[in-house]
Amino acid sequence: MIRALNLHMKLLLIYTVTTLLVFSVAGGYWVYSNYQSHQVFFQQRIEKQAEMVASNIGAAVMFEDSRAIQDVLSALRMDDAILSARVLNREGNQIGRVELHPRDASDGSLILWFLGEQHQGTVVVAIEEAGQYLGRVEVDFDRCEIHDAVRAAAWVALISTLLAIALGTLLASRLQNRVTGPIRQLSQMAREVTQTSNYSLRSAVNSKDEVGELSQDFDSMLELIEHREKRLEAMVEERTAELINKNDALASQIAESRRLSEELKHQASHDTLTGLANRRVLNQALAAVNKDSRNHDKQHTLCILDLDQFKTVNDTCGHMAGDELLCQVAQVIRNNVREDDLVVRLGGDEFALLLYHCNREEAVHLTEAIRKAIEDIHFPWEGNTFRISASIGAMASSMVEVDTNEALQQVDSACFAAKEAGRNRVHIIAPQDRDCLDRQGEMQWLHRLHQAMEFNRFVIYAQPIFPLNKGDCTEYVEILLRLRDTDGTLVPPGAFLPAAERFGLSVKLDQWLILHLLDNMPRYRQAFGDKRSYWVNLSGSSISDEKFLEFLETTVRNSDLPPGMLNFEITETSVIRNLSVARDTIMRLRGLGCQFSLDDFGSGMSSYGYLKNLPVDTIKIDGMFIRDMLEDKVDMVFVRSIIDIASAMGIKVIAEYVENPDILSKVIELGIAYAQGYALGMPEELLSEELRQAI
Repeated sequence: MIRALNLHMKLLLIYTVTTLLVFSVAGGYWVYSNYQSHQVFFQQRIEKQAEMVASNIGAAVMFEDSRAIQDVLSALRMDDAILSARVLNREGNQIGRVELHPRDASDGSLILWFLGEQHQGTVVVAIEEAGQYLGRVEVDFDRCEIHDAVRAAAWVALISTLLAIALGTLLASRLQNRVTGPIRQLSQMAREVTQTSNYSLRSAVNSKDEVGELSQDFDSMLELIEHREKRLEAMVEERTAELINKNDALASQIAESRRLSEELKHQASHDTLTGLANRRVLNQALAAVNKDSRNHDKQHTLCILDLDQFKTVNDTCGHMAGDELLCQVAQVIRNNVREDDLVVRLGGDEFALLLYHCNREEAVHLTEAIRKAIEDIHFPWEGNTFRISASIGAMASSMVEVDTNEALQQVDSACFAAKEAGRNRVHIIAPQDRDCLDRQGEMQWLHRLHQAMEFNRFVIYAQPIFPLNKGDCTEYVEILLRLRDTDGTLVPPGAFLPAAERFGLSVKLDQWLILHLLDNMPRYRQAFGDKRSYWVNLSGSSISDEKFLEFLETTVRNSDLPPGMLNFEITETSVIRNLSVARDTIMRLRGLGCQFSLDDFGSGMSSYGYLKNLPVDTIKIDGMFIRDMLEDKVDMVFVRSIIDIASAMGIKVIAEYVENPDILSKVIELGIAYAQGYALGMPEELLSEELRQAI
C-alpha cells in the first residue's frame, strides 16, 4: 500500500509519523511529571492536616470527650479530598468518627489504575501528649483530584500534538513541493523520451542540490544515448550493405548444404564401395512388400548371394583387389536383374536381391543367369587371373507366410545349403522348408550351447554296462551328457549334438565333460569305490584335434587315477575319417592306462578291414543289429561274424540296445561279454541328490 504512494505523500507520511512519535513521547513524559508533582503535593497536604488534628485533639482523647473530638475532626471538612476521619485510643477502640465527604469506593479512575495507584487511601498519625502515646488519628482520602489534574494535562498534551501535526503537515507540504516538483518534471521528461524515442530532449531543472545533479546526469545520459543511437544507425546501414553483398554467397552455401544433405542421405542408404543399396533399404523394402502382399497376394523372391572364392583374392592380392572385384560383381548383378529389382550389398562378399513379382520359375531363370555371369568373370590383377563363383539361396513367397527376419534367416540357410552342396549353385526353398528350418534350429542351438557351457547347465548321466561273465566284479558305466534347459527340462543329446558337431563345439563339449568328470571324481570314488570303470565318448573332431589330445594327456596324467578307471569310446564313423590319427590317439592314451572301445561297430562298409589296425580293447556292436537280430536272420549273421572276428583278435564284445529279456537271453547264448540297454538299466544322473546328501 505504501509503495503505491507518490514521493510527495511518502515524505508527508514520514513527517507525520515522526512528529506524532516525538510529541507522543514528550507529551507522555510531561503528563507523567505533572502526575508526580500533584501526587507529592497531595500526599503532603493530607498528612499535614492529619498531624494538625493529632496535635489539637490530645486533651479530648485523654478525657475521651466525644464532643470535643467530633468538633476537632469536623475541621477537616474544608478539604474535599478527605472522606472521613476517626480517633482510636491506645487500646485500638474507636472513640470518635466523622463522615465528611462520603463517596462510593468503586468510583475508581482508569488513569490511576494505569499509574498503579488505588482510588482511596488512609493516613495514620499517632496522638501523643507530653511524650505519652494516647492513640491515633486515621484519615481516609480520595485521589480523584489527582485523576482530574492528570486528565487535564493529557488533554493539553493531545491538543498540542494535533495542532503541531496539522500546522507542520501544512508547512511541510508546501516545502516538499519545492523538492518533488523537479523530480516530477524529470519523470515526465523520461516518460516522454520513452514514448517518442526523442533523445534530444533536455530537462529544465536548474537547482544546485542533489535533484539538480540528478537532472544534469540525466541530460548527460540522454546525450550519450543520442550519440550512440546515431552511431548505431550508421553501423546498421553499413552492416545492411554487407548483408546485401553476402546474400548471394549465402544462397550459394545453402545450395551446397542441400547437395551435401542429399549426399549424406544417399550414403545412409547405400554402400559406399559399390553404390548398391544397404541392409537398411532392404529391411524397408521387405516391410513394404509384406504390406503390399497382404493387400494384393503378390509373390516375390528374396535371394542371398555369397561369393565362393573371394577370400582367396583378398588374401592373395590385398583389399584393393578385393574391392575392385566386389565392384565388378555388383555391376554384373545389376546387368542381370530387371530394372525394378532391388540389389543390396549386405557386407563383405555377401549380397541380397529382392526380385519383385517373381515366382519360382522366374527366380530359377534369373538366379541361374546371375550365377553363370559371375562364374564367367575373369579378374586379372598384377599378372594373375582369378575365377570366382557364387552360392545363391532363394525363397519365392508372397511374404505373408513369414515375417521379415524369419525370411532372411531362411534364405541365409538356403545359401548355406548351396555352399554345403558344393558351391557355385542355386538352392531355392519354399517358406517353412523342413531342411531349412532344421538348419535354422541348429544355428539357434549354437547360442544355447554357448550359454549352457557358460552357466554349467550340462548334467552328467551314466548308463550301466553289465558284465555277463560272473567272474568279472568290475562295474562299468558309459558317461552320457544331458542338457538342462532354462525351464528345468532335460534335453537329450540327439537334439544338440548334431548342432555341436556342425558348428565345431563338440571338442569344447568333450573338454567340459572330462574336466567336470575328473573334478568330481573324488566324490564318485567316495560314493562308488574304485571298482567302477567310466567310459567317455569322444567325438570325431576331438580325436583329430592335436590341442585337445595334449589337454587330454595332461589331464589324465595329473588325475592320479588307477589304470582302467577312465576309458574312452570312439565311433566307427569318426575312425574312418583318419585311421592313422585314430591309431596314434589310442596308443598315446593307452600308455596312460586308458582303454578304448570302438562304438557302433558294423555300421561301416569295411569294418573288418581296419579293425586289425586299431588296438582297441572292446567293440560295441551297432544297436541296429542287436535290436532286430531275433527277427532278421541277416542281422544275426552279422552279429555272429562280429563275435567270431573279435574272439579271434582277443577283443571283448559289448551288445547295446538290449531292450527286453529275449534279446538278453540271446546275447548270453551267443557268448557276448557285456550287455547294455533299457532291459538292464536306464541312464541316470551320475551323482543323484540322494547320493550327494549321503556323501
